[in-house]
Amino acid sequence: MATLIGYQVTNTVTGLVHDLSSAGTVIDAVRGAAGNAIGIDSLAFSVSNTRSIEDRARSYAVSQAVSHAKAMAAAAYEHLGQLCSLSD
Repeated sequence: MATLIGYQVTNTVTGLVHDLSSAGTVIDAVRGAAGNAIGIDSLAFSVSNTRSIEDRARSYAVSQAVSHAKAMAAAAYEHLGQLCSLSD
């Protein structure tokens, strides 16, 4: 007959902080309330509205593509023509 000599329990809690500058204070408060009974394995950050960030990233990506295409064309002693296609 087997004898149980211990066990481990894992629980996941997700918190949402709207003001990133207060994140450290929130984490410290959680650690203070739980003491050694808590372990923080990972933190993840995201933004609630990604539209403006994605638009800036697309703009930067297109600028980089044009810059690279110009460099490649110059190396081949050619010039860029009109855009043939663009996809996201």
